[in-house]
Amino acid sequence: MIKINKLTFLVVCVLLLSGCTDRSYEQEKERTEQDSGEASYHEAIAKLEKLSVVMENQLPQIKYGEMDKRILDFYTESIKEEYVFYGRFSNLGYSYIMGVCKGENNPLAELQLGPKRGEFPMIDYNENYIQLGTWLDDQQFESVYQFPGIHTLFMSEYGEMLFLGINQPEDANLGIVFDQIINNGEQEYLELLHSKKAQILPPVVGAFIQVRSLEKGKYHCAYLPISQDEIDRIAYDESKIADEEIEKTAIAFYTSIGNWRNGENSIAPGINQAMLEKAKSHSLIKTHKLSEIEDIKRIELCKVDSPSVWKVIEDADTIKKVEDILRNSHFTQLGGCPYKNLLILTKTDGSTIELQLAADSCDGFILGSYTCFTPGREQWKVLCELLVINEKSFPPSERGRIE
Repeated sequence: MIKINKLTFLVVCVLLLSGCTDRSYEQEKERTEQDSGEASYHEAIAKLEKLSVVMENQLPQIKYGEMDKRILDFYTESIKEEYVFYGRFSNLGYSYIMGVCKGENNPLAELQLGPKRGEFPMIDYNENYIQLGTWLDDQQFESVYQFPGIHTLFMSEYGEMLFLGINQPEDANLGIVFDQIINNGEQEYLELLHSKKAQILPPVVGAFIQVRSLEKGKYHCAYLPISQDEIDRIAYDESKIADEEIEKTAIAFYTSIGNWRNGENSIAPGINQAMLEKAKSHSLIKTHKLSEIEDIKRIELCKVDSPSVWKVIEDADTIKKVEDILRNSHFTQLGGCPYKNLLILTKTDGSTIELQLAADSCDGFILGSYTCFTPGREQWKVLCELLVINEKSFPPSERGRIE
């Protein structure tokens, strides 16, 4: 009898320990999953916080703080299980929310904008709310998600990240900055712009100058806030910069965002010396004169978006012919031509001048940031022959014919 009791006792202990082990395993698994979920949540929030800093730097006239969680939950109720959200609110009433999908397969990837058609990345303005869903064969829209009170919507290409604008300035929507960073890869450029005390959105308060430029084949437009003293200096400067130095549309002066919206340039037409000096002082624009193209000892040819040099010319006779063609070019208005090739001229004193060369049958080049010149069609052909610019000038991945 005693032996049976001992055996029974041992069996019971084993069963109890087994049960404890199972429970411990399940509890440990739950704790691990919970810790992993919390880590992912905090990682997502940190990512959105960093993104908000870069974005808000492009409109520093508005000061934002973290949105109350109850307000955040209200606007994101329909989809809060699928996304991690982070909201920002300003004392002027402007606010926005950003979200990151929790899983790999986000629920918005296959949805469309309704009741108006649209594609991601998208923006939509609606006075009441935004809907996402599917369009049926009978042209009826079947709503899946509704966002009450949301006026603007921007998304990444596959919906992994989204921007919900509850109330944003009409002409300075931070969703535009979100789109530039997430869909166009412009974060580095925007951070550089901020370091120059400029911004990609027009200031909502005060006067500013607008500066256009063409850098590395890309068109840019930046805004620089100016003080009252600078307003007077610009407004009363009667000097005019010649088109040959910089195209007159490169810089414009506006006393308010309202004037900018209505296209009311306060110094029109043309650019005065005070405006040019202000833009140059913040490294927003560069200018060169054709007469500076002299004493060249080396010519390098590459793509505007690639650091690799594909052709080098050091022959003195060829360099002299190239110099003559470039120096005898004449000013022309900047058109819609693409500028894909970069010519780097190194002078005997070590300084360099960069020219962005037109492609796709165009016959001009950008000298400085926003001034276009052309040697004429015939001389352009001669220039291309001297530089040996054709399909064979670059490897297949870098080709872009200049004709």
